[in-house]
Amino acid sequence: APQYYKSLLVGTDRVDLNGEAAGKVTEQEAEHAKKMLKDMRDKRQQRIQAEKEQLNAARINDKLALLLNKNH
Repeated sequence: APQYYKSLLVGTDRVDLNGEAAGKVTEQEAEHAKKMLKDMRDKRQQRIQAEKEQLNAARINDKLALLLNKNH
């Protein structure tokens, strides 16, 4: 899907599923495509950040467990 949205630039030719000309990309369509790409990037960044936070929490828990086991 990102490649599709990246191709939607104002004034470029649109092509239907049969490879036939289907008009030109409008400014509204190009703006919508930019918004969709931004939303995809934002969601990806949020997912990456959440994964980093989970990994950090797991590391802290592992270190705490090691410290607790050393003292027992």
